[in-house]
Amino acid sequence: MKKYEADTFLKNMYELYLKYNNVYHYTQEDFQKVVYRNLQIYGLPQIDDESRNIEPFFDQWINDFKNSDTEVFQDENNPYFCRFIRDKNNSLQTVENPIKLYIPLDKSHIYNGANLIFNYLEKEDIAHESKISKLIRSDDIVIRVAKPTDAMKIMSFVKNNPYLKEGSLNPNPFVIQKDNIGFACDNNYSYNDEVAKHISKYILSRANNGNVSIEDLGLFIKQNAQNSDPNLEQINILILNALQSNDLKLFFSHHRLINGNMPVEQESFFEQPELEEQQLLKALQYTIELTQTNHNEHQARHALLEFLTTGNTKFFSRYQKINGKKDKSINFRKVLSTNEPTLRKVVTDLTMTSNPQDQTNIFYEQYVASQNKNKQL
Repeated sequence: MKKYEADTFLKNMYELYLKYNNVYHYTQEDFQKVVYRNLQIYGLPQIDDESRNIEPFFDQWINDFKNSDTEVFQDENNPYFCRFIRDKNNSLQTVENPIKLYIPLDKSHIYNGANLIFNYLEKEDIAHESKISKLIRSDDIVIRVAKPTDAMKIMSFVKNNPYLKEGSLNPNPFVIQKDNIGFACDNNYSYNDEVAKHISKYILSRANNGNVSIEDLGLFIKQNAQNSDPNLEQINILILNALQSNDLKLFFSHHRLINGNMPVEQESFFEQPELEEQQLLKALQYTIELTQTNHNEHQARHALLEFLTTGNTKFFSRYQKINGKKDKSINFRKVLSTNEPTLRKVVTDLTMTSNPQDQTNIFYEQYVASQNKNKQL
């Protein structure tokens, strides 16, 4: 259903472009704004600004939370939003790329619904940076949290609360979603703005083709969205996930990988014969880095390519060194070879390609090289 809805949206935008381009002579930037607005109003029963306005609720929320641990204020720099912030220990500042949740509610439920959600976050001691737009939208409530466990708690609370369920709206179909909640990671960018950019560029490039499709859009993004900014590249991976599989588990795997390397001394999962997919991907990431440290980047890339092509782990480092001596308590080659079929499938899903060379380049750049750059900053 979600893929059908995305395809329908794409075709509607294509028809809109063909109908009005002779009047407005759209540039790519102009049409990107049109697409972005249509993403905002996706699925809404009323789309005029007056009927969607909820700015009068801002002062009520500020008053409701004035004696709480949650700081609520209308943003002076961008008064379009009411901000809700609770992060006493600055935990979100330690995360390179927080999880972003979209929890859209309709106008009759958003005031009480927001109170329910933010009181719950305070009760559960969940750190967050959040905002609510002054207009009802398909992303009117946005919550950023640091940990997947916090995101899952919020999802469970919203899913099982009858009032929130009754007032829920659908996120736009280009975001990974489950139970009317959208998920993204976009750092200092706007995920939906990047979606609108891709769609507008794609439609302009296909203006004379007579047809557009989600499958073709996915190919277009893969072929044309190369970017030196790792944050934009990661958004592209999430967009492709949303279009092709809408896999929330894969989303959380991606989130863990882009937010730094695991400290090996704190991870016991290497000792387990079969690993969870998210842990397994982190194991691969660490083993690549270990091989690069013990040898060089060329060896690390070659080892990864060989593993993804044949399943052979012999080019990876087998052991880590502690104080210059081999620590034989963990055999990293054995960890990967034991889980080889599952791991190769997960990498294929994560990189959105079955070509081993492309898999190697994407995985290395996204989950090894970009993390090393972040460490140096």
